[in-house]
Amino acid sequence: MITLNSNIRSVHSVHLAAALAFKADILVTSDTLFISEAKNLLKNMDLIRRLKLFCRKKYLMLLMDWGLN
Repeated sequence: MITLNSNIRSVHSVHLAAALAFKADILVTSDTLFISEAKNLLKNMDLIRRLKLFCRKKYLMLLMDWGLN
């Protein structure tokens, strides 16, 4: 379903499917195109509130801001 309804490549679709299946809160990646496509898909599937996607650099900055580095 993920690859049929988006431009997400098969390898990334497995990552996204696993994150959704295991009810992950966040998914961190360095692939900004994947983040953009996944956010669009999650929005269309009304799952955007369930899984947050972060660029690796932004996530590391958030951890540092929270004092969790």
